[in-house]
Amino acid sequence: MRRFCTFIFILLILLVCGLTTHQAVYAAEADSLLRLIKKQKNSPEKIDNMLALAFYYRSVKKDSAMLLINQAEALSEKMDYKQGIAVANYRKSTLYRYKGELQKAIEHAKTYLEMAEGLSDTSMIAKASYNLALNYNIVGNPQKALTYHRIARAAFKAENNLKNLCAVNNAIGNLFSDIAFYDSAAIYYNSCIDIYVTMGNNIDKAIALCNLGNVYTNTGNYESAINILNESIELSIENIENNLYDNLANSYSYMGIVYYNLMDYAKSLYYYRLSDSVYSIVDNKRGTHNLQMSKAHIYNELKKYSLAHQHYLTALKYFREQGISDGIIVAWQGIADNYASQGLYKKAIVYYDSSLKLAKETGYILRQVQVLDNIYDFYATIGNYKEALNYHELLLKAKDSVLNQDIAFITSDLMFKYDTQQKELDLLKQKHETLRIMKQRNSFIYTFLGIIILTLYLILYFRTKHRKNKYLAEQKIRQLEEEKKLLAARFLVEGQEKERKRIASAIHDSLGVLLSASKMHVTAIKDSSPENKALIEKATKFLDDASGEMRQISHNMMPGLLTKMGLYEALEDLFENISDTEKIDALVELVGPKTERLPENHEIMIYRIVQEMVNNTLKHAGASKIDLVMVMHPDQLDINYSDNGKGFDVEEKIAQKSLGIQSIHSRVSFLDGQINVRSAPGKGTVYTIHIPLVHKEEE
Repeated sequence: MRRFCTFIFILLILLVCGLTTHQAVYAAEADSLLRLIKKQKNSPEKIDNMLALAFYYRSVKKDSAMLLINQAEALSEKMDYKQGIAVANYRKSTLYRYKGELQKAIEHAKTYLEMAEGLSDTSMIAKASYNLALNYNIVGNPQKALTYHRIARAAFKAENNLKNLCAVNNAIGNLFSDIAFYDSAAIYYNSCIDIYVTMGNNIDKAIALCNLGNVYTNTGNYESAINILNESIELSIENIENNLYDNLANSYSYMGIVYYNLMDYAKSLYYYRLSDSVYSIVDNKRGTHNLQMSKAHIYNELKKYSLAHQHYLTALKYFREQGISDGIIVAWQGIADNYASQGLYKKAIVYYDSSLKLAKETGYILRQVQVLDNIYDFYATIGNYKEALNYHELLLKAKDSVLNQDIAFITSDLMFKYDTQQKELDLLKQKHETLRIMKQRNSFIYTFLGIIILTLYLILYFRTKHRKNKYLAEQKIRQLEEEKKLLAARFLVEGQEKERKRIASAIHDSLGVLLSASKMHVTAIKDSSPENKALIEKATKFLDDASGEMRQISHNMMPGLLTKMGLYEALEDLFENISDTEKIDALVELVGPKTERLPENHEIMIYRIVQEMVNNTLKHAGASKIDLVMVMHPDQLDINYSDNGKGFDVEEKIAQKSLGIQSIHSRVSFLDGQINVRSAPGKGTVYTIHIPLVHKEEE
C-alpha cells in the first residue's frame, strides 16, 4: 500500500507538472487571444478569435467557453455572419459532448451540418459529419454513426487528409468494437497505427493502441492486451503535454479490466486508482463515474457489499443527472447483483426489472441481451426454474434479434460498397457520353471549315472513331459489370463462411454451456429426489441427445478440426465418419505435405466443395462406394472424386440449375479453379477439379 501511494504521488506530480506546462502554453496563447479580442471592433475576425478562445477554454474553463460561444453566436447573428453561427454550433456540440449532455450535443451537431451544407463547404461538411457520427455512436446508434462516418471518410479521402482520415478510421473501429465486431475494429485500428508509424505521429498512435488493447481484452487475448496498453501508457506519458490525459486514464482503466477478467482484483484496483487520479486532474466526470462502477464490481466480488453499493449509488446519481441511459442500466444491474449476492432477492428483481424496462425503451438490443442473461442466471441460481426458463426463452429471442441486426448491418455494408461501385460505373458512362457529345460537336465545326472532300473524309473518320470508342466503352462497361458481379459473389461467399464460423462458435460456446449446466442441475436433483429417478434419468438422456445434436450442428456449420489441424485432417475425419456408418465404403487418398497449410478461406472453400459432392452422393446417388484422391502440387491442387451410384444427366442438371451443382461450381470459381463433371444414368459420377494454389505465407 505504501509503495502504491508513493507511486501515485510521484505520478500525480509528473502529470500535474505536465498539465501545468501544457496549461501554461495554452494560457499564454489564450491570454494573447483575449488581449487581441479586447482591441478588435466587431467583425468576422473578432468572432473567429472568440470561438478560437472558447476552444482553448473547453477543458479547463467550460463555463467561460460556453459564455464566449454564446457571445460569438449573438454577434454573428447581428452581423449575419453565417460561418460564425455554424462554427458556434460546432463548438457547442463538442463542449456538450465533453460534459456528457449528448442530446444537446446531437442537436447542435445537426444544426452545424445543415449550415455547412447550406454553405456548400466540403471541409465543414466532413467535419460536421464526423462530429455527428461520434455523438450517435456514444448514444448507441451504430447505423446512423456509420452513415455519417462514411460521408466524412469520403470527404477526407478526397482531400488526401491522412490525419483526419485516420481519425475517422479510429472512430469506425470504436463503432465496430461497441457492437462486438472485434475483427473489423482491429482492422481499422491497425490501419491507423500503420499510417501513424509512417508519419511518426506518436500522439494519435497512443490513442489507437489504447483502443486496440481494449479489443484484445474483449476477445480474451489478455497477454497481447497488456503489452499494447503498456505501450499506449508509455507514449501517453512521454507526450502528456499534448493533452493525452484522457487517453492515459483510458489505458489505465482498460488495464484494470484486463486484471479484473484475470481475477487479480488487487492489480485491477491499482490501475483503476491510477485512472481515477488522471481523470480527477482533468475533471472528467464521466470517466470518474464509470470507474465508480468498475470498482463496485470488484468490491462485490470481494463481498464488500456496503462499499460496492455506495459506489453504484454514486455513479447512478451522476448518470441520472446527465440523462445517460446506458449508464443507468449498468448501475441498476450492479445494484441488483449486489442485492442478489446478499440474498435480498426481492430487492434484486426490482432493479433487474427496471434495467430491462429501460433497455427496451432505449432500443439498445445488446444491452437487453446482457440484462436478460443476468436475470436468467439470477432465477437459475435461486432455484426458480420456471422463471429461469421463461427468461431463457426471451434471451434466445433477443439473441436472434442481435443476429438479425448483425446480418442487417453486414448487408448494409455490402450494399453500400455495391452502390459505390454502381455510382462509379454510372460516372464512367456519363463521362463517355460527354466525350461523345464533345467530339461530335467538334466534328461539325471542322466539317463547315473544310472543303467537301475534307468534309467527307472527316465525317468518315469521326464516325469510325466514334464506333470504335463506343465498342471499347461497351466492352469496358461489360467487364466492369462482370467484375462487380464476381466481387459481390466473393463478398457473399466469404460472408456466409464467416457467419457459419461465428454461429458455430456461438452455438458451441453458449448453448453447449447451457446444456451442460442444465445436465449438472438435473443430475444434482436425482440424489435429492429418488422417487423421480426414472423421470430424471430420462431428462438426462434427452439433454445428452440435445448436446450431441448441438455438437453435430456446430460441426456441420464449421468443423473445429478444419480450423485447428487443417484441410487434410478434416477430410480424413469426414471420410472416417462416413465409413463408420457401414452403409457405404468411403476411401480417401491425400497426397502432398500434410503439414503445409493453405489460407483459411481456401481450406474452408475446398472442404465445402468436397462436402457438397459427398452430400450429393449420400442424398441422391444410392452409391455403395466413394473414392477421393487429392494431390497437392507446388502450384496446383488436383481433386478427383467418384462414386458408383445411379448417375445423372449432367446437361439436364445444369439446365435445371441444380443447387448442388451450382454450389460446387460457384465455390470452384471463387478459387479461380476449373471443374469437369462426367456422369450418365447408371454410370456413376466423376468430378475432376483443378485449383491454383496460394500458400499461407504468400497470401
